[in-house]
Amino acid sequence: MVQGVQVAIDPSTGRLREPTADERAALARAFAAPNVTASKLAVGQPRTAAEAKSTFRSVSLGNGVRAKAVRVPQELMSSVVAERLPDGSLSIHHDDHGVQASPAAPEVAK
Repeated sequence: MVQGVQVAIDPSTGRLREPTADERAALARAFAAPNVTASKLAVGQPRTAAEAKSTFRSVSLGNGVRAKAVRVPQELMSSVVAERLPDGSLSIHHDDHGVQASPAAPEVAK
């Protein structure tokens, strides 16, 4: 689903088609379910660089090497998005939490 457009792929032809009511319901359930992996990663995640300082620690890697670690604050995280352009090329850019608007999705017709 992209920008509210839902399509399915016909397994026999490999072509796009309109999803069935059951497929739409399954997709709605999948989007409504909490993302367990993302929520586990966010637990204890500092929001700012000031909060991140409290997570700073030294660790021993067991082979005599010592390292320093800190949890990256949310304000310093960004997303990288890859989009397939109409000409078939890929556009890779930072999403920056929705600041950069995505181009309108092309309309799919039978």
